[in-house]
Amino acid sequence: MKDEKIKCIIFDMDGTLVDSMNVLVKAAIRAVKKYLNLPDEKIEQVYRETTGMPFSKQVTFLTKDEEVCKKITEEFKKEKNKIFFECPLFEDAEEVIKYLRDNEYLICLSSGALQESVDKYLQRHPLQLDLALGFRPPSFNKLLHMDFIMKKFELSNEELAFVGDSPADMRYANHKGVLAIGKIGTVDAEMLKSAGAGMIIKDLKELVNIF
Repeated sequence: MKDEKIKCIIFDMDGTLVDSMNVLVKAAIRAVKKYLNLPDEKIEQVYRETTGMPFSKQVTFLTKDEEVCKKITEEFKKEKNKIFFECPLFEDAEEVIKYLRDNEYLICLSSGALQESVDKYLQRHPLQLDLALGFRPPSFNKLLHMDFIMKKFELSNEELAFVGDSPADMRYANHKGVLAIGKIGTVDAEMLKSAGAGMIIKDLKELVNIF
């Protein structure tokens, strides 16, 4: 059934449009283990369950030492810069976005990655987007991205849908009263539902049956 209220679809980046999660998990493990003696499995679990947040926030779930958090964040940034920009888009990403644009939906990207990283990635892997937003210190995050999008395009929260792969994405969308669509892969369907996903998809192609 087509959802006729929605006018704008917001996509998360890592793990949703970009097939980067496994690469970023390994980068996070390397960065964290340089400063903390934690099992790989623990680091991966926390990274996957908190993805969608800025990495500097994710690290606080592993340590409350502010200085260590800063060092790990810088290390992760260096690790990510080595590998992230070569990560491919999911094979159905361009096709689905073209379909949605052809059907007159606004298409936005909202990422917890720094704005400079979002811009650099899209220079190498162009997508037809109406707006691409990344994290800008100190606090321009996904919650504020949704406010910005609503104001810019004169939309209400009921006219937005957010497609993401993390529990954080689902919570952000629910906090704003936005339709939350969870894409499984980074975490399982149950975790996405528990975080507030209104719909679950296995891959992006399923969106053509929703919109």
